[in-house]
Amino acid sequence: MRNEDLVLNNMKLAYSTAWKMRDTGIEMDDLQSLALLGLVKAARDYDEKRGYKFSNLAITIMRNEILHEVRRQRKQRNQVSLNNPIVDGLFTLGDVLEDKQNGFAEAEMQALVEELEENEKKAVRMILFQGMKQSEVADIIGMSQTMISRYYRSGLQKLRQCV
Repeated sequence: MRNEDLVLNNMKLAYSTAWKMRDTGIEMDDLQSLALLGLVKAARDYDEKRGYKFSNLAITIMRNEILHEVRRQRKQRNQVSLNNPIVDGLFTLGDVLEDKQNGFAEAEMQALVEELEENEKKAVRMILFQGMKQSEVADIIGMSQTMISRYYRSGLQKLRQCV
């Protein structure tokens, strides 16, 4: 069977797969698009000679496409960047830390860091000011890298609100 026929004959399968994954937090239109993309990939990769059913391959690839997007969006939501705008979009946190001309000297930033909770303070100091990696900070403090990441993110969020 041709790839085009496989896709056309299994579109309901794609919509069904998207429907089953509606609780992922992704809009239904996007879920359907991802499922259809997975269906096209499955049709491209399908080989009748291997002896497995096309629908099994298609469902696996469609679900993987959707789950990949879910992971990508979660990761994106959890990132805190020094390039995100602060102060009405005029500056970034990176600008504030690097550019002493804009009125925020490093000493002032250190004073703001002092207002953070203890674990946030340690994480921000070691990562931002000492240039350490999260895994190094985790080893020194005796926490997991995941917890250090959370403290660092929340500390940066609070700094943004103060600046």
